[in-house]
Amino acid sequence: MVGSDTSLIGGVLAAGSLFVVNFILKYFLFSQQNGSPVWFREIPVILVHHGLAIDDHLRKEEISINELEAAIRETWSREHFKS
Repeated sequence: MVGSDTSLIGGVLAAGSLFVVNFILKYFLFSQQNGSPVWFREIPVILVHHGLAIDDHLRKEEISINELEAAIRETWSREHFKS
């Protein structure tokens, strides 16, 4: 549990502290007006336009062409081959 403390009170205190920390993190991360954390509010970046990859945007986002192609294949297969 908490080091060498295996008592019931030690376990309850450890669990309680985890719940409190979790509550505080959720409160600060999701207390924004739209309910999303700050790092999710970035401006979207277009990686493919009219079927062509935009190299400058891929470099800026640090995405390789192989990663982009794998993501496209995965998304396409999920959308078109649902069971």
